[in-house]
Amino acid sequence: MCLIGFALDGMLRELDPHSGYIDQASLGEMQRQSRGEFVGVGLEVGMEDGRLEVITPLENSPAAKAGISANDVITKIDNKPVRGMTLDQAVEKLRGPKNTAVRLSISRKGRNRPIEITIIREVIKVKSVKSRAEGNDVGYIRITEFTEQTTDLLRTAIRELSRNVGADNIKGFVIDLRNNPGGLFDQAVSVAASFLDNGEIVSIRGRNAEDVGRYDARASDLTKGKPLIVLINGGSASAIGSRRWRITRPQTRHGHRHTVVWQGLRANHYSAYRWRGRPAFNDGALLHAFRPLHTSQRD
Repeated sequence: MCLIGFALDGMLRELDPHSGYIDQASLGEMQRQSRGEFVGVGLEVGMEDGRLEVITPLENSPAAKAGISANDVITKIDNKPVRGMTLDQAVEKLRGPKNTAVRLSISRKGRNRPIEITIIREVIKVKSVKSRAEGNDVGYIRITEFTEQTTDLLRTAIRELSRNVGADNIKGFVIDLRNNPGGLFDQAVSVAASFLDNGEIVSIRGRNAEDVGRYDARASDLTKGKPLIVLINGGSASAIGSRRWRITRPQTRHGHRHTVVWQGLRANHYSAYRWRGRPAFNDGALLHAFRPLHTSQRD
C-alpha cells in the first residue's frame, strides 16, 4: 500500500499545487486537528538542524504547568534521542493516550545539565478565536485557524463583546487574520456568513453535476452592519485571502463596510486599502477532503 500511496500522491500533485493524497493515518490526524483538540502535552515545536525546539507551550497546558519554556530544546523523548527523528515522528511520540506519562530531557540555555521532566498527557483544546475590547468602543477578534469550533467561538466572542461593551457603544470590529494558515471549507463559509446579511458567499463548479454548489448568506450578520477592519499578512492563507475574504467582496465593497490592512514583509510596515483583489496570500490552505478510498487490511 506504501507504493500505491506514493503513486497516488504523485498523480494528484501533477493536477495542481494544491492536491495530494492523504492516507488513513494522516487523515485521522488531520481530522483530530480540525476538531481543535488533541491528546498530548501542549507544545508548539519546530525542527531545525535536527534539534526539536520549543516554539511556545500552549496556555494552561501540561507542558506550561511543568515549566517548559520557549526556546527549550527537547533532546530525548522517553529516553530515546530526538536527533535522527523527523518532526512528525517526534510529535507522534509526544502524543499518546490520555493520562499516560511521557518523559522529556530538556536542554536549556544557561543550564549545564539536562532537565528531566515527566508530563501526563491531557486533552488539549486549542481555541481558534480570541477576543477583547480595545478602548471602550472597538471589538478585536483574532481568528488563528478554521477548525470545527471556529464559527461557534466567533459567535460567542461577538455576543460577549456586545454585552460587555454595549451593542450601541461598539463603533466597529477589527478581525485579525494574520498568520492564519486556513482550515475547513465549511467553517470559512460560515465565518464569512457571520458578517453578511445576503448575497452569494461562494459557489463551487466542477465537471459533474454533484460537484456544483452555491452558498448564500441569509440575514446572518452578527455585527449589525458595523464597520470592519481586516488584518492580513503573507502568512494569511487562501481560506482568508484569495478565497474567503474575496467571497465577501461583493457585499462589503459595495456597502463600504470594510478596510483591509496588509502587513508587509518589513516589520511594522502596514498599508490600508479598499479591497481591489490584491494577490497577497499563500495558496492551498482551504481544506476540503473527499471520501477516503477503500483500503485493504494488508498494508
